[in-house]
Amino acid sequence: MSEGDTLVARQEEGRLVLDKPEASKQRLRARFARVPAEQQLVGERLVERRQEALKEGA
Repeated sequence: MSEGDTLVARQEEGRLVLDKPEASKQRLRARFARVPAEQQLVGERLVERRQEALKEGA
């Protein structure tokens, strides 16, 4: 790391972890590479949010 570098902060197991943005991108790519291609994460999340909104409005 060098002075002026941009860092991304995250919490992991009770610790504060600082990474360069590229390291964070690689970590996320690796995490989501395990998700089956047929699984529609965005669609599933939209359905969940709509259901929550309906419950809150009831």
